[in-house]
Amino acid sequence: MTDFKDWTFALDLDNFEEIDSLYRSVKEVDNYGLYRTVRGRKEGTYVVTASFIDDSLFLASEKARDAFLKYIEDTYCGGEPEETWYAVKYANAKDD
Repeated sequence: MTDFKDWTFALDLDNFEEIDSLYRSVKEVDNYGLYRTVRGRKEGTYVVTASFIDDSLFLASEKARDAFLKYIEDTYCGGEPEETWYAVKYANAKDD
């Protein structure tokens, strides 16, 4: 699958920890929480998986990867940089 909206629709991204795990997984090309990002067979491609769904997200280029990260920030982080957004959410959760 290559459509960000369709793929993220199947995810439970109401929790700020889940959003952070997905974002960090894609940004750092690593495993975070329930998400795993690996480099694809072709140079500059990436495959993102979530342990709880069968479909994977295929990012066909660095440009697609950057666009996905921006999509996460715009859609789930109110347009803020994810790291800043997460820090505020985390601090607020600790205060509760």
